[in-house]
Formats: sequence, structure tokens, C-alpha cells
Amino acid sequence: MSDRVSLQDIADSLGISRGTVDRAIHGRGRISRETREKVLAEARRLGYIDKKLSSFLSLQQELKIVVLIPGCDPFFEKIEEGIKKAVNEMMPVLHPEIIHTALDEPEQQADFLFSVARGKNVSGLLIVPSEDPGLCDAINSCESSGIRVATLNTDAPGSRRTVFIGQDLYASGRAAGELMLKMNCGPVVILSGYENIWAHSERIRGFKDIYKENGRLMDLIGPFYTHDLVENTAMILKKIPDSYSGLFTVSGLTTEGAGRFVHEKDIEGLTLVGFDCTDENISLLKSGNISCLISQSPQLQGYQAVRRLVELLRQGESSVAAEISIPIDLYFRENINFYRNHLEL
Repeated sequence: MSDRVSLQDIADSLGISRGTVDRAIHGRGRISRETREKVLAEARRLGYIDKKLSSFLSLQQELKIVVLIPGCDPFFEKIEEGIKKAVNEMMPVLHPEIIHTALDEPEQQADFLFSVARGKNVSGLLIVPSEDPGLCDAINSCESSGIRVATLNTDAPGSRRTVFIGQDLYASGRAAGELMLKMNCGPVVILSGYENIWAHSERIRGFKDIYKENGRLMDLIGPFYTHDLVENTAMILKKIPDSYSGLFTVSGLTTEGAGRFVHEKDIEGLTLVGFDCTDENISLLKSGNISCLISQSPQLQGYQAVRRLVELLRQGESSVAAEISIPIDLYFRENINFYRNHLEL
């Protein structure tokens, strides 16, 4: 194989622009899967070698990654959209296996990771992890076996994962606390999804710290855990005396449950600040049942996670920061119409 074949040579051979060839090989911008496959096939035929890629990943060598992500959740469905978009841009070199797991079953996640470490032909692993010592051990086992692990949306502190892609979770909780205080709320009920999800715990920690710094810690009630079930949220709120004037919800389905409760009970004058711009939550925001939604840009998270993991596998750890931050965006009824998929730019 010769390394003297250029992008222009491939473009001339196919009768297309050099820019199209560059996008196909490097996964940049918008390009159809058919065009990408045609360009990569011609690059192989001509013996093109991309000097920007490490010997680990060439046009002749396929790359397999495994994605462990929760199913049956509208928020994570949006993350999966971003994952699939990134994968589509890198086909046919990149081959993912997407597996749906439950956030409240860390043993299931750990068992799968141990099986990957023991022999699956996998180069990288992308996971939305539970917070569990056994799962950290499994992540470490993968890393020790040469399988790079990226955590997505929530992290696994204590593990040796290579990179985390998501928001500054503590800062997002502080942002919610600042907003709630500025809205002059009295007692605030905190509703969370799971006790063993680091993202949920960090948001609550940030929220509480803001209240503590302002001498208002006694105004907080909870947290109460819904296990991300909409119906559980209503059951919990029915049992709490209605002396509170604010609700802070740290996950998308919990926010939906609280918004529905406010709507069904026709509660007025209550401030509800919660996470995730799912379709149902946006509808509840527009109708005034939710005061503010904090977006996590789920499609962007999924897209960036795949791109960063592949970059890591191509170019090594020095090419990727240990943490990739996603913006903290706040939406109200007045500006929600400007919310859009960050990938549609």
C-alpha cells in the first residue's frame, strides 16, 4: 500500500469534490451513508492511508464499540438518537452494539462488563452507569484489559474510566437552586429518580449547597425517590403536606410526574424547576405547570460521546480531555420555542 494517494486522487477517481471525500473519511458534517461507503471503498481500492489515524484504526480495520444505555425513557431515547447519528457518520468502519439496561440493576451492568473484559472483541465501551462498587470494579477490569471506557450523562466516581461526557452536574444543581431562590419560594420539596445515580446526587448536592450558603437549608424537604416512575411521583406528593411552594425534580420522568400532578390538582402559585426537555415536559412547561426546564442537550451528549470515544481510540488518551462538558441551558415558557436539537445546526 502506498501512502502517496491523496484525498484529491480519491475525489478525481469518483468525480466528486475533495471536501466530500474529507467529510466521508473523517466523519465531518452531513453526508449520506451511501456516499460515505462509496468513498471509503474507493480509498481502500487506491491504497489510501490517513496519517491522522493511528495504526489501531485504519480504513481496512473495523472498530467495534458496545453501548449500555437505559431503555424505555424518552430522555435516553434522545441520547440514542445522537449516538446513532454519530455512528451513521462513521459507517462502515464503526460497528456498535447497543444494549438497553436498567439504571437500578448495577449487577446486570457489571456482569456484562466483566464478560466483555474476559474476551469479547471490543475496542471501546460507552455506558450510562449506576453508582456501585461492583460496577466500578467491572469498569476497571475493562480498562485493565485494554478496553477504553467512556461514561455518559452520569459518572462512576472511583472507577478508572477514561472519559466522562455530560454536564457539570453539581453546577446544574446550583443553577436550579439560584433560580428557585430568585423566585422567592418558601419550602421546596426535592424529588429524585434514584439514590444510586451519581448525576442525581450531584444535582441535589449543588442545590442544597446554594440553600445552605443563603441560610435557607431548613426550607428543603426530602429528597424523595421515585425510581423514575411517573406514577410514583404523584403517590409521593399526595403524602406530603401541601405547605410547600416549590418543587425541584432532578430527572426527566420525575419532572413529568410532578408536572402532571400540578396539572391534575390544578395547583396555582407553585414553582417547579426540573430537568429535561422531553416532549411531555415541554408541553407541561407551555401550559404553565412547569416553571423552568434545565436541558441536558441529550442528542448532543450521545453524538459527542461516540465521537470522543472514537477519537480516543484513534489517537490515544492525550487527545481527549478527561471530562467533556455539555452546556447547562434553562428554558421557560417564554423561550421554549427556541429550543431545538443541537445537532440540527
